[in-house]
Amino acid sequence: MKTFFLIASFFLCFIACKTENGSQTEFKAITLDLSGLGIEIDDTTFSVNNFNFNIYRTVSTNPGSIDEYDSNDGILLAYPDRNLNPSTLELDLSSVKGLSKITILMFNNCGQQSCTVVQTLNRKREVLKELNDNLKVPIGSSEVLIENVNSSISALKISSFETTVYSIKLE
Repeated sequence: MKTFFLIASFFLCFIACKTENGSQTEFKAITLDLSGLGIEIDDTTFSVNNFNFNIYRTVSTNPGSIDEYDSNDGILLAYPDRNLNPSTLELDLSSVKGLSKITILMFNNCGQQSCTVVQTLNRKREVLKELNDNLKVPIGSSEVLIENVNSSISALKISSFETTVYSIKLE
């Protein structure tokens, strides 16, 4: 009888441990819609679906507002500072586990080498992957795909002098 309880306990522990570990690495896909957020040109932070963003010198519109931008516009990265640093959009991914792929829906209107740069960063702010106009960030409307995301990813950073970001899909 004692052996039965030991085997049953081991089996239950194995099931519980396997379920717990499996849920830690499993990531449910989500698309973060960045249209119509009403962001002004400034340094600020905001959240979409509990994901935190930092932006620098960007703009988007409020739905239904009357201005030169369409209310479905995403976040426009097009305002360099005095030192000619580009606008940036950064997504905090430090608490995400099991992420394998990132797809960015954007319109890249730059057309010059390294005018638009997409990077994945680790906690030390070191670049894990970098894509630019010459490497998989085409001109015009496109989906930029980052596959085989490194488990040490902490952030996604997009910098540009003339690009609109509409959504980011995390898988």
